[in-house]
Amino acid sequence: MNAATDRQWAVRDAVLRWLLAKATEGYRSPILDAHAVGETVGWAPSPLTRDEVADASNHLYREGYVAGVPGMGIGVPRPMLAVAG
Repeated sequence: MNAATDRQWAVRDAVLRWLLAKATEGYRSPILDAHAVGETVGWAPSPLTRDEVADASNHLYREGYVAGVPGMGIGVPRPMLAVAG
């Protein structure tokens, strides 16, 4: 894998970890926000971008890890963990 692909997978993992943390806090479908994801999971590499987080949420939606309603260019703005997630 290359660095871009590694980061893509790391961002997807970060979004899932963020959703799990939010679910344990009682938030069923929190608002997707790159800064909040990075802060919650202790993201150390260069800051997450809105596009990266949106792409990650779209991928996780297509793979059945999150549920919600995808929006054009914004990913899944209020994702929920699905059974697979």
